[in-house]
Amino acid sequence: MFMSFMKKMFVAVLILGVVYTLYYFAFRNKYEEVPQFTVSNFEECELAGFPIMESYPRQCASGEVTFVEDIGNEIDKINE
Repeated sequence: MFMSFMKKMFVAVLILGVVYTLYYFAFRNKYEEVPQFTVSNFEECELAGFPIMESYPRQCASGEVTFVEDIGNEIDKINE
């Protein structure tokens, strides 16, 4: 009789643990405050920590918007 009670308690605690874990991972980001960045150019995008693409010129992806690094006039740089 005692073992049956222990098995039921173990199963109940296990189920509650699984439910709590699923709840935690499903809703944890919903309540965390996410800082909002207003990015309007490549430099701000880079400083905000968004990923920089290894291209020439470099590009920074901020969500759906991509900013291109201003490298100046390439022809002027060659003639100098």
